[in-house]
Amino acid sequence: IDLLEMLSNDALGLTALDLSDNNLDRCDGQDLLQVLLTSLQTNKQVCSLDLSSNVFSDASINSFIETSKTMKWPHRFAFLGLKGNKPPLSKIQIRGVKDFLARGKSERIKDYKEKRHQPAKGAVFAVRSSYATGRMPFVGEASLDTTSTAASVPSDGHILPSRDGSLSPLGGSSVVSVAAEPTPPPPPEEEEEKSVDTVPSERTPGLTGERIVAQRADVLHREVHTRASAIPVNNKITVLFSAPLVYEDVNIGLCPINSLDHELEREILWQVFKEASRDIDLSFDCATMKRLLAHMTVGCTCLHFSGHGHKSHLTFEDGRGGMHWLAVNILRDVISRNAQGGSAPFKFVFVSACHSLLAGETFVRAGVPHVVCCQQESQLMNSAALAFTRAFYLALAIGRTVRDSFEIGRQAVACSPSVPSPETEMKKFLLLPEGGDHEYAVFNAEAVQEWPRVKPESTDPHEMVGAASVPRRSSLMRRSVIKSSSRHVHAGGGSGIPTDHHLPSPPQGFLGREVDMYKLLNAVLEKRFVNLVGPVGMGRSSLAAALCHYVHDRKQDMNIDDIFYVRADEARRNHPLSAILVPLHKQLVTAGRTMPLPPSYDMDDVSGAVLKALQGKRSLVVLDRIEVIEESEGASELPLFLNNLFRPQQTKHVHVLMTAQNPLNLPSIGGVGEHVQELGPMNLKNTVKLFGISCRHVCTARERRKLEAMVSSEEEDARAGDASLSTRSRDIFSRLGDGIPARIVDCAYHISEEEYHDMLAS
Repeated sequence: IDLLEMLSNDALGLTALDLSDNNLDRCDGQDLLQVLLTSLQTNKQVCSLDLSSNVFSDASINSFIETSKTMKWPHRFAFLGLKGNKPPLSKIQIRGVKDFLARGKSERIKDYKEKRHQPAKGAVFAVRSSYATGRMPFVGEASLDTTSTAASVPSDGHILPSRDGSLSPLGGSSVVSVAAEPTPPPPPEEEEEKSVDTVPSERTPGLTGERIVAQRADVLHREVHTRASAIPVNNKITVLFSAPLVYEDVNIGLCPINSLDHELEREILWQVFKEASRDIDLSFDCATMKRLLAHMTVGCTCLHFSGHGHKSHLTFEDGRGGMHWLAVNILRDVISRNAQGGSAPFKFVFVSACHSLLAGETFVRAGVPHVVCCQQESQLMNSAALAFTRAFYLALAIGRTVRDSFEIGRQAVACSPSVPSPETEMKKFLLLPEGGDHEYAVFNAEAVQEWPRVKPESTDPHEMVGAASVPRRSSLMRRSVIKSSSRHVHAGGGSGIPTDHHLPSPPQGFLGREVDMYKLLNAVLEKRFVNLVGPVGMGRSSLAAALCHYVHDRKQDMNIDDIFYVRADEARRNHPLSAILVPLHKQLVTAGRTMPLPPSYDMDDVSGAVLKALQGKRSLVVLDRIEVIEESEGASELPLFLNNLFRPQQTKHVHVLMTAQNPLNLPSIGGVGEHVQELGPMNLKNTVKLFGISCRHVCTARERRKLEAMVSSEEEDARAGDASLSTRSRDIFSRLGDGIPARIVDCAYHISEEEYHDMLAS
């Protein structure tokens, strides 16, 4: 009571006051916060008030915030500590305190500009600051020691909660300590350990407390303008998906890699951030070193990696469809060398992969403060990973701390009806570093009416702020190919106008062509003219379509601007080339490469416009089902068009992928050779898998596993024509179309239930 009386009369001339850890709530029957607020109206020097570890009620804090909004006197508070209050402050209350301190900041800067060369009048009760390398002089009698924490400072200069939940001023925090005897300044090393966010003060022996306060005001002013502009708010998350097609075994050669359900994971993340409706930038990209370095350079708050697990490596892509075994020590060096301002480029990393503890620890050693991963010896169930991801990111997006979000994610796994052994699965998720301070909200994003937001100047629904709306394939057809969904819709550059809407989707159940796609991809990247040949029903068009989607999501790595996919139309018979040139020209018009043709045009006009539109660009042109042209009277027109495309210097970066039943058998077209790749039937394992996906008698995962158990591991890679096939495997091939995809699907559609069970029994 005596202290409040002195405060109301400004008898002490304080600049800081520490009343922490006193179990305070009311004073002589009155609301203490209200009494303090009233008493401090006559005190023009107090800028720091520590009320941490007390028991102020919600009603008391709310009343304090509301009263502060209507105050007529200009306060100058830089710090108001309410850390450890019981009950803890809500987000709305924290926002109210931030607004209160923001008004104080404005007054302090105003005072500084007016009195820059005048000494401050306030005395100091032993103020410790993260600005100074030593402690300040003090006046006082009793001793109360309190520690301080640096605040998080966004670019707008507002005060934010620090990781431990307390509120601190811009650039550092000041806390009062009233002591009986002077304490000598600590050595420089000790102070450097105390805070990595220090601004050394030029202390001179003999400085008075008043001069030091004035000096601190100058430091504060510099800190406000320097740090606020240097540390932008970054509500951005980058999702890196790793979907290599093959890895190379020294003994076996190319081995296919089973695809993960990246499409489902992507859709879940999309829906989560849409439900959260916060102004957060969500982008998707492929997991290559080139793209990781790019995102570290540009800067993003969070990194989510999704891929296959390995105990000592991260399974990245090599940029050409193969596996890149990224050793954890190389990953650590890359992140450490890209540190920004002495800290890691990411605030948070989620390693969504099995056996990912070592990778998670590597991110921690590189300086990432919050990492979610999986136990080293554990293999995550896909259903558990998806349940955790959905709940975790929803909590994180709306502003919950990493710790809270992690526990919410684990509880979602424990409660999920689709996760077998949920108690075991939930314990596989780890939050690193163990024992670290994870009471930190990664995102500080404003709510938006609709997510993703359309750019104000754009009427194109593809141009979104935060993410892009892109065509989706059927949810029944899950593939590892991810859809481009970054801020810049077209990762490969180009015109900036959507050019992927014409890409056809592979059919439902497209699988088992990883090695074929890898070989075709590398041929397309290295050769200018590739012809994929095979009989009708072998899956040429499906493979070409899948390749286009795979390349489209990796255009930046593969140096391709645009992809134009044309399926020859048998209905266009008035000119041999009209089946491909007319639809190709329409796509070039849509892409902004050329203008529409007048009503009266001939095929020479179309051909000339197409050739001109393709000049100077790195384009992939896919001509599907060319047998339609080969069977027409003017089949010789196609080589002539290709000659005019390949020969000029202006179109030297255009690559052509063609699908046909037979090669053209021409040694050179416009100085470019024809690279022929033959597509054969599927192996036994994938034949049975495709049948199980397509058959109406196979309805559950259990029935599908029973069907696939017919295939022995020794013969799963065998083909229908292999001489060493067992009688059982030969019978399976004969019943299921000899590995030809179109015949497999036809058998699955027409087989009766009796025939199906007979096949299982035999």
